[in-house]
Amino acid sequence: MKLYQKPRLQSLIVFALLFSWAKGARAVDLYSTDFSSLPFVENMEWAGRDGWFGLNTNNANDDFVVDNSMGGLTGFLGYDNGTNETLISVFRNFFYDPVAEGNPIVTISTSLGISESTTGSSDTFQLVIYNGTSSEILGYISFDTATGKILRSDGTSIVDTTVSYPSSGYFPVVITIDFAMNVWSLKVNGGSVFTGETFSDPGNGYDLNLGSTDFRWIPTVPTASGDNFLGVDNFAVAANPVFNAPPRVKVKKKTQTTSRSRTMIRGTATDDSGISKVEYKAQRGRYKKARGTSRWRFPVKLKSGTNRILVRAVDSAGKRSKVVRVKVKRK
Repeated sequence: MKLYQKPRLQSLIVFALLFSWAKGARAVDLYSTDFSSLPFVENMEWAGRDGWFGLNTNNANDDFVVDNSMGGLTGFLGYDNGTNETLISVFRNFFYDPVAEGNPIVTISTSLGISESTTGSSDTFQLVIYNGTSSEILGYISFDTATGKILRSDGTSIVDTTVSYPSSGYFPVVITIDFAMNVWSLKVNGGSVFTGETFSDPGNGYDLNLGSTDFRWIPTVPTASGDNFLGVDNFAVAANPVFNAPPRVKVKKKTQTTSRSRTMIRGTATDDSGISKVEYKAQRGRYKKARGTSRWRFPVKLKSGTNRILVRAVDSAGKRSKVVRVKVKRK
């Protein structure tokens, strides 16, 4: 296939610059490049330019910034057949703690093009995310040129997503990572590949922060690697606050048993923009306002048997939490 058509920039913009007035946090553009801004010379290596570093096992030059004949430049890995390399990578450091900075949602967006090998030896290309404390792998996605499939890993186990990547041209890739919740999602060519998956295996004890991102070429047969290659364009990393998250409400005891005719229901409520009120509804009545906000309580008259009460929180923007159901049995 020919990797020569540059994607439209609009298709790669994933998050607009919004603001969170809860804590004053704002989206942060950590890095972006279309490679065309780099001073270009023939046979220019990717590593060593604009904060990028390289790593390979045999010191071969297998990463380049190439003029794609359409008036723009693209980063490339691969193609150099038979270099006896087992791993070739180009990475960029960030050393950013999204949670501590109030921007836990990190997006990594780029446009990729993957060629097929004509030599019969098909290799693997990866986009890897490391933490910054111990340089451990938090997760990665793999593009297996032998099967055309996309794989994902939480840094420990590898899972076949069963989704194939486009076989021709460039395609947009967006990784979204919630460092606070330890989950991530992937979109390829506008479609969801997976969502809400564990980002890093919780049992490994790695710190959840953004150390670096790494593009890797892993030849299947180092002495006879394929002539396949990875093209990278319009690479961007941004960190964002949690926008428009609904409030959360918790009840101290969701199931109770009592012989009394009245009981007190207590709990807490949280929200980034502040709790306006907590409401409750007993049996089939209307919602009433509880006493307090972040810490709340309300009394309930009980009938004999099972009493069912609904509780919800409302934040200062008018968003409601999920309803919590409370069951009180009166003997």
